Amino acid sequence: MRKIFIILLSILSFQSICLAQGSLIINWQLLDKEVRAGSETLLILTLINPGKSAIKTIELNISAPEYISLSDNYIKIEKLNPNSSQQIPIIIKVDPKAISKITYITIKTTYFLDSTQEETTINVPIIIKRIPIILIEDISYEPSLIEPGNFVQLKFNLKNYGDSSAKDIRVLLTQISNIFVAKTSEIFIREIQPGQKIPISFNLTINPRVEAGTYLIPISIYYLDETKTENYSSTKNIGLIISGKYNFLVTLESQDILLPGKKGFVTIKVINAGTQEAKFVSLKFLKSENFRIFPELVYMGNLKSDDYTTEKFEFEIGKEVKPGNYFLKIELSYKDLYGKDLKEEHEINIKVYSPSQISEKDFRLLTILLIVLVIISLIYFLYKAKAKK
Repeated sequence: MRKIFIILLSILSFQSICLAQGSLIINWQLLDKEVRAGSETLLILTLINPGKSAIKTIELNISAPEYISLSDNYIKIEKLNPNSSQQIPIIIKVDPKAISKITYITIKTTYFLDSTQEETTINVPIIIKRIPIILIEDISYEPSLIEPGNFVQLKFNLKNYGDSSAKDIRVLLTQISNIFVAKTSEIFIREIQPGQKIPISFNLTINPRVEAGTYLIPISIYYLDETKTENYSSTKNIGLIISGKYNFLVTLESQDILLPGKKGFVTIKVINAGTQEAKFVSLKFLKSENFRIFPELVYMGNLKSDDYTTEKFEFEIGKEVKPGNYFLKIELSYKDLYGKDLKEEHEINIKVYSPSQISEKDFRLLTILLIVLVIISLIYFLYKAKAKK
């Protein structure tokens, strides 16, 4: 028991001597755990004198490694009183061309405790990090209007917004068989440098039986940093809008007998023979030198699949218009289910008659009526004669 007491007393005596003589403690703290290339951070050094004697002529020689520059490489403090401390801020700048690595700032400190010169060295680790950031942008489809059964090319760019090259990039497209089938579902790229843009494309075949609607295509990207020690991945859902097929039939339903210098009516029939409803449908006759048409534009509303509508237009025929067939262009405008504006052009055939043709037509009509009456009378006479027998 006495031996243990003597040992403890010796330890306490040693600590008391150290405190009496004084010793310099240097603590350090970095503002950032990792520093990006081209950026800066702050190193805070804290000098502590826990002893009972002043520490004098403290000199700090700070050495910066490759890619690192410091706001101060040499600092001198004349005196640090007992039981006091002092903080020293040092700005650390990292070269934009720095590579990813762990490097060290060496701080060599000399000071005088009474008349004895002391020396201590510490190493502060700096983790330089270059990070690749691969993003998908400039997404497009060709053709832009996608319908069931179409062959479509999905195109986009991969751009590296980071400060490190991306290595061994894999681009994976998740196939959804009930919506589309891709010719290939994976693309490999050896490297994408910072700021570089790489075009990517996938060839898709849209399922002929897929319903119109909006679908999502997951695109996953896997890659490494320039040291091939860090893995990165991301997934982006790309929208795919599939429209139903439109197939409009625009025909001449009926027309009055149109004569030069006269007015008459023409009825147009519009049929939606496609597989998708058309919204905000309107019909407009394109300008013609021979006819004045009223109204020029007709709004017909929505037209569902397998549905039709008819519209009547008043035609005023020019006096100098010669009898014959005239092809007039009609513009059909509508929106698809997603609000995209679409237009089509159709043609109808309008016939202009001469007065003589009308007379001939009336004569032929009268002849046909007489023949019909004769046939009916003959049938009636034969029926009566048979009934009397």
